[in-house]
Formats: sequence, C-alpha cells, structure tokens
Amino acid sequence: MFVASNGSAAASTGSHGPATKVVRYHGFRLVVPASWPVYDLAADPAVCVRFNRHAVYLGQPSSSQRCPAHAVGRTEAILVAPLAAHSAGAGGGASGPALPGAADPNAQPHGGSSAQLTVPSSGVVVTATWHGDPAEVARALGGRSLSSSAAGPTRAHGSAVRPRAVHKSGDPVYTGLGFDACSTPSASAMSAWGASPYRAVGIYVGGVNEACSQPNLSPTWVAEESAAGWVMLPIYVGLQAPKNGCGCAGIVPSQATSEGTAAADDAIDQAEANGISPGNPIYDDMEAYNTGGTNTQAVLGFLSAWTTELHAHGYLSGVYSSANSGISDLVAANGTGFVEPDEIWIAEWNGQQNTNSASVPSTDWPNHQRIHQYQGGHNATYGGVTINIDSDYVDAGAASGGALFPNGSFVQVSGSPYFFEIAGGAPLLVSDWSDVGGAQPYTVITQEQFDALNPVPTNGTMIETNTGGVFMIAGGAPLFVSSLAQFGDPQPLLVDEWNIDNVGSPLSHLNAVPSSGTFLTTTTGLTFRVAGGAPLGISNWSAFGGVRPAVTIDPWDVENLFNPAAHMFYRPMVGTVVEGLPSGAYWEFGPKNRYLVAAEPGAIRVADHGLIPFSAIPCRVPGLGHMTLAQVEAALLKADCRLGKVHDRPLTRRRHTLRVIKQIPKARTTHVAYYTVGVTLG
Repeated sequence: MFVASNGSAAASTGSHGPATKVVRYHGFRLVVPASWPVYDLAADPAVCVRFNRHAVYLGQPSSSQRCPAHAVGRTEAILVAPLAAHSAGAGGGASGPALPGAADPNAQPHGGSSAQLTVPSSGVVVTATWHGDPAEVARALGGRSLSSSAAGPTRAHGSAVRPRAVHKSGDPVYTGLGFDACSTPSASAMSAWGASPYRAVGIYVGGVNEACSQPNLSPTWVAEESAAGWVMLPIYVGLQAPKNGCGCAGIVPSQATSEGTAAADDAIDQAEANGISPGNPIYDDMEAYNTGGTNTQAVLGFLSAWTTELHAHGYLSGVYSSANSGISDLVAANGTGFVEPDEIWIAEWNGQQNTNSASVPSTDWPNHQRIHQYQGGHNATYGGVTINIDSDYVDAGAASGGALFPNGSFVQVSGSPYFFEIAGGAPLLVSDWSDVGGAQPYTVITQEQFDALNPVPTNGTMIETNTGGVFMIAGGAPLFVSSLAQFGDPQPLLVDEWNIDNVGSPLSHLNAVPSSGTFLTTTTGLTFRVAGGAPLGISNWSAFGGVRPAVTIDPWDVENLFNPAAHMFYRPMVGTVVEGLPSGAYWEFGPKNRYLVAAEPGAIRVADHGLIPFSAIPCRVPGLGHMTLAQVEAALLKADCRLGKVHDRPLTRRRHTLRVIKQIPKARTTHVAYYTVGVTLG
C-alpha cells in the first residue's frame, strides 16, 4: 500500500518553491513534484512502466503491462519495487553493492542516466532515471546518493578478443513477418500469439535511451521462446544524433567513436545476460534525425565504432533507423571505407511486406540482410491477447536462444542414448567420457530444446581434443591452430576427438569444410572468402564495399591445404558457381578449369583477384555473322567470351531485326578467358 499527499501539508519546500507531494510505500518516503502521477502497479497491472515520462511507479512491473509499440528516451522518473519480488542479479544500469535479493536487472532500464538503490530497512529497491535534472531525483529521494552508470560499462571479456562473426549457411536466417514491442511480451502472451502470422519478435535488451521496463525478458524466456519457434531480433537503444527530435540523450560529436564502442560493449553485456551469444545480431536503434553536418558525422562515427566492437567480440552488427535519415546516411557511406553494419532495419511505413526501399539500392545488403518496419504502432489481437506493436517484414539473421546451455555444459535428449557437449551453442557428440575429462553432470532436455541449438558452433569457437589438437571454428568447420600464442593464449574448450575425426556427421555438428561465403583473416593479415570449400584470396575489401566480418585463423591452414587438419580444399568443389568482383562475371568450376556461365542467384561473390590461380577455358571467338543480339550473347557465353561494345546503324534500326554484320576480333581466334568481343548490327 502507498499513501500520497499534496503541497505544503506534505512537504515544506519554501513559500516560493514548486508544489510537491509526499509518497510513501512500504515505509519508504519520497518527495516529488505535485504534477507527477503516481501509479500503483498492484492495483493496475496494465500500467506500462516507462522511464520517458515524469512518474512514480510503486510495485513490481507486471508481466501483462500494456505498453506502446515504441518508446525511447529517459527523463526524471522513479520506480519503487518490493525487494522480495526480485531475484538476485547484476548488470544493466544498476550501481552500488550487490546485496542479497538485489533487483532483477531485466525489470530495469540498462545503462546511461539510471541507477539503483537497495533499501533493506524498508524492503524496497529504487530505480531512478533522469535526463536533464538529476538533482530533482536526488531531492525526491531525500538527498540519497545514486551513482549514475552513464560513465559506461565496466566489462571485461577476457584478454583474448573473440574473432568476428559472419553470415554463413548455418546461421539462423528468417524470412517472413515479425513484430516489435516496447516491453517484451509474457510467455503466455507469446503462446497465444502462436496463432499469429508472426514468427520473429524484436526485444529491447538495453541502452541509455531504453524507455520501457522489461519484467519478462530473461535467458529462460529467450531459450523457451526460441524452442517454441520464435526468432529474436535484439534491439539496443543507444545514444541518438546530437540534434534529435525525441529529446533523447545524444552523441557528443567529439566522442562519437568512444561512445559507439562503449555502447557495443554494454549491448554485448545485456545480450549475454539474456542468453544471446556471439554469432547473433544486435541492432542499434538510431531514431530519425535531420541529416547532414554534425549530425551525420557523429552518427556515422558512432555506428562505425559500434560495428567494429561487435565484430571484435563475435556478434553481427545491425542498425535500425528511418529510410530517410540513418539508412540513407549508411547508403551514402557505403564503399567509402566506412565500416558498414551486417544488417539494416529500415523504418518506412508504406505497408509493403517486403524489404525493398527506394532509399536502398538493390545491391546494398542484398543477401538476407534487411528488415523492413512497414507499419508503426497499432493494436493487434491473437489468441485473445492484444499487444501494441510495430509490424516488420524480415529477411535477415536472427538470434537464437541456444545459450540456455553455456559452452562446456552437457545434455542428453530425453529418450536418446547420446550425450552432447555444448560448444559455440551447438551440440558435439560425447562418444567417450574419458575424452572430456571423465563423467560430467548433464541436463536432460526436450527434442524441441535440442532442435533450437545452433546447427554448428559459432564462428570463433576454439576447441581442443584430449590428444592436444586445437581448432578454430570457421563456417562450422574446425581449422587447425598450430600456436595459441598468436591468439593471445586463450583457453580452448575440451571436446571429444570423435567430432574432429567425423566432421560432416550429423552427430558431430561440424562441417567438413567452412560454409561458402565465410570470410577468413589470418593472424598475419591475409584475407580470403570461402567458395566450395576453398579459400579465394582478397587483395583489398573495396570489391565488397568495405571491411566485412571475418574469422581470424592460423595462416597454417591456407599454407597447408593438402593437409587434412586444415579442413579446406585447394580448389572449389566441382559445380561451385561464383560471381567475380568487380568484373561481374559468373564462373562455374569444373574438374580442371573454370568456365563462364549465365548469372545465377545465390552465387558466391568473390574477388577477381582470388580467381587468378585457377585456370579458365580460353575465349575461342565464334562466328557471329547474321546472329541477333540475344543469339550473340548466348554464343559468346558458351565460348567463354563476353560481349563488348555494340554498334548499330540508325537508318535500319526500325526496319527489321538487327543482325551482326561485323565483329572484332575475327572468328576462330583464341584469347584469354572473358575476352571482350564487339559487334556491329545492321
């Protein structure tokens, strides 16, 4: 129960001071401005605990609170919750000592201008946020000191930096409808929404401008909803443009890089605390702003650092923004050396359920790398449960909840004779307990939970066998590590050697070779992209529009491709189709040569430079006389040549079908593959 009373009868602030009122809850006393509403969450569980409005909230945020689809920013607000209602936890924006029964961080705003105070004498935990007037909060709390977490996260991910993540065939890519809501729905609401057309859900994991409390979000929620078939789109509401329209905490232009790095570090902390492991994407929410000048420069500096830091710790980088502000700035920066995010989330409320946008060229983020928020906040009801949501069309990587079982834990599917060890979120077979140090405690899980685990370990997972072999996971395959020192001497995870000896087996959950499209960087600085199991060299990143996330590997692997431990091929497998960049030529690999083919969707994009070591069938110029242009293109492709300049005679253009009357070079001459042949039509 609580009591609130107004004005001078409740508190003395001086005859000329603002009107105030006293609020008491469980013996704890607050003095707040009289204009602030006070919400009793036990009496009205539908109240949304939002920290972007002046208010006092009393009680535990309800799992059934009704929040708007989207709310950002912070202002002066206070939540006083029963200490007994919280479980022990740490992280988020909480400050001060970790006391028994400390607040569940998932119910609180994370990072930035927020702090927590535990008051055992009253049996409460107080969460306070502010934007422009922290002194007002201090006065409300009777002068109690609440240390801000705005200085940034104090995290330590170990001395060894985890290699970068990358889209691969094993990554969970979802194509279809999704929704995002300011406060994570309850498990019962998600169950009811199993009747909806949505299968992806945006979840807010933290940020200095996160407005809504998250009483439902937890590692268990992520794992259980993943097992139920939902895919996660983690969102982090970090600093906004210096001049923003939401009244949010903004980027300091001179500190954009360091602030972007700190935001990524905090986002990683929050993601990991909720069971979202490396290899998954995290999306920075950059609200609409006026582009140009300081705004654009600061935003791009912040986002470049955000992406770089996420990659350094094994996560994919995503950015949510409006089509005509953050997204258009990202498009303009593409190819300039700016570190682009892996995925973009385009806010463009045109009702179109696709990922097309006039603001984004079709060649930018084309490979399952887009989400389109096509409708803003609206109520939707399924299974009798109404939620205010934004609607999205998703064609991008999504997060999984495999981290319910941390690396090194052991599981057995109920009714199955097999035991598995979790490595990089994936299950590796345990054929002999002695290979993993003897019998270990294990957890019996359902088939649904097993199916929700990663199909292969995430990139950058380092494993070791009992015989001393060390391997780095890249594209799902184990690549040999000859020396740990070059990686900073990390501690690999001990796994059963059976998995290395049986790569490609369904029980090992390891690929025989890295999946096509995987980028590799050696510790000596050489870069490659895998196509058909072989590493194809990259002389520079410009062909790909800038630096791409890559797995850092031992150079031994590319220097010893004929050694089985490298788990790569010398040349791409027969039938592999690639698109050379920047030439745009499509090649298929045969037993001895590569030869030109028609454009093929899904071809692996590789650098022309990387194709040089692989011989190509030479261009044997065919006779093209009297052929139509379509016939010419087909004949040249078959002969491993390409069409060059085409001339025609305007006087005859409209009188009949134009045919070749001249060609350069002449027929039956031989040239290098992909040689240009020009024709004149008449």
